[in-house]
Amino acid sequence: VWSSSLADEYFYGFRRRDLSEESHAARDHFSEYLKKNLPTTAANEIWRQTRHAISKITEQQNSISMDDLSAMVQHFYQFQSDRMRHSSLINDANVRVTVEEVMAEIEQYLCVRAYSTLFCARADEEVADLSLQDRIRSLNWVTAGFLETTLDFTRQTVCDKLDEAITEMIDINSHRGAAEKLNCLVRCSKMIFEALKDSRSGLTSSSIHSAPASADEYLPVLIYVLLKGNPPLIQSNVKFISRFALPSRVMSGESGYYFTNLSCALQFIQNMNAESLKMPREEFEAYTSGHQVPPLNEKNCGCNQAIRSMENSLSQIRELLGRQRELADRIQAFELRVQRENDEFLSEIRDILNEYPSAELQRFSEQIAQEEELTLSACSLTSSSVENSRTSSRDHEEEDDSVGGLNIRRVVSAVTETLLEVTTPECEQKGISDAQTTAAVDDHSTN
Repeated sequence: VWSSSLADEYFYGFRRRDLSEESHAARDHFSEYLKKNLPTTAANEIWRQTRHAISKITEQQNSISMDDLSAMVQHFYQFQSDRMRHSSLINDANVRVTVEEVMAEIEQYLCVRAYSTLFCARADEEVADLSLQDRIRSLNWVTAGFLETTLDFTRQTVCDKLDEAITEMIDINSHRGAAEKLNCLVRCSKMIFEALKDSRSGLTSSSIHSAPASADEYLPVLIYVLLKGNPPLIQSNVKFISRFALPSRVMSGESGYYFTNLSCALQFIQNMNAESLKMPREEFEAYTSGHQVPPLNEKNCGCNQAIRSMENSLSQIRELLGRQRELADRIQAFELRVQRENDEFLSEIRDILNEYPSAELQRFSEQIAQEEELTLSACSLTSSSVENSRTSSRDHEEEDDSVGGLNIRRVVSAVTETLLEVTTPECEQKGISDAQTTAAVDDHSTN
């Protein structure tokens, strides 16, 4: 079955590239389940029979009614279940799965693989879905007070659980398997019972508080959830479950109980009138048509839900902002800590390397020290040579200055004596004294 699965797809009219992502996932899961839990012969037979049933559904989708398709699928379920119960391969001691578990996997694969054919395939059913949605939309003014529920909307936990119930109800349409749709309904119903339980917690009587909610309390709240959620294609989903789910799911057990109540709630909404809500007919029709808005009073106990919801949202936003600021401070402190520890780590590494250097590092350090010593020696020799050169130059200059000065003084003295010898007779004739003559000669010599 594993090697010929692609060939089977062509044989039964299925092309792998035509499968949706959900169908691919369901196909892989189903084949892996059979391979892992059943003998090869039994797995091959179940695989072949299931693929043949899907092929027949696809071939006859336009030639028979949805009720006939439902009968075909239910007949296949019964045939396959009886066949496995009487098969020695399935009842072998080494097989650890039950017939019910295998049938659940068959149901899941068939519903997902043929979903486009089995779900809402008729135009009249689409019209019925749209009509129901319009009906629920016209009844959006009906609140828990009109339905006489025991919900206490003053408690935030009650409002939160009702919101979760509405979400689960809307989520039914997002799944393809009948079991997955029923699981959403089960979770929705459990949230409703939790809301009823929280509403009872404010009552003084301990016996009332401890008593579980009854079906009479559950059904009005389920109607309220449908009116507030207005889930898409809810009627088609209910028909899909009733037609193509395993009979044990909708006829017994927890899921069967909740499914029956869901069908009753939808029927009540379709038939809702003034008598159902115990109010005047004219008033009911005015509210339903939108010509009149219902008054805000204690009976309409859900009138303040929007305000409480906004206040709760603001409180959650403030809490999230506070947590965001706290997270930002923690991130900043963490970054500083990382930087500090990184610096300390690098310092420790340097200390370790200095204290316990490797042979290569030691040789490298010694080489650097030797090069630095040679560089310093060369610099000192150069400085000494320059200083000696400067000292020698200064000595030569002083020597030149002393020799030159002596020669100049000798020349000046000789010139002075000559001038005195020449000028003295002339000065005597002109009546100039010796002192004046000597002063004039000195000035001339200086010049």
